[in-house]
Amino acid sequence: MHAVAAATNVDAAHALIDPLDFTDRVAVGSAEQRIFAAWDGRDLALIVAGTHQEIRARELTAASANALLKINLNGPIATVATVASALIAQGGAVGIVSSYRALPKALVYGASKAALINFAQVLYVDLHPKGSATTLSIPAS
Repeated sequence: MHAVAAATNVDAAHALIDPLDFTDRVAVGSAEQRIFAAWDGRDLALIVAGTHQEIRARELTAASANALLKINLNGPIATVATVASALIAQGGAVGIVSSYRALPKALVYGASKAALINFAQVLYVDLHPKGSATTLSIPAS
């Protein structure tokens, strides 16, 4: 964990780096409990996850689409559902990283990211009046 903090220029004494499978709601809930135990709350939930599998129309199956959507869309939404009430109470922020760019052979990937962008935009509309921030980061590339 300290190697991760060092690679990101974060002082390990001031960071809790806790890798988890965020498609596992139990793991997300446990991480939430560990964070609150360590710091009595948090200011930011930064959700950065995704995977890419090349899928063209002729290769599309429900199984391949659902596997990609589980990671790129359902995981972030489930994570926000787990942390949102505490963030609203604290006036904290949710950060979501997504992409506008369509990629070749990315039939389901592009759809998952477009849906995540829409989710983040509506989340902003819901949370902003309550004093909580929602940011959507769109990498340039």
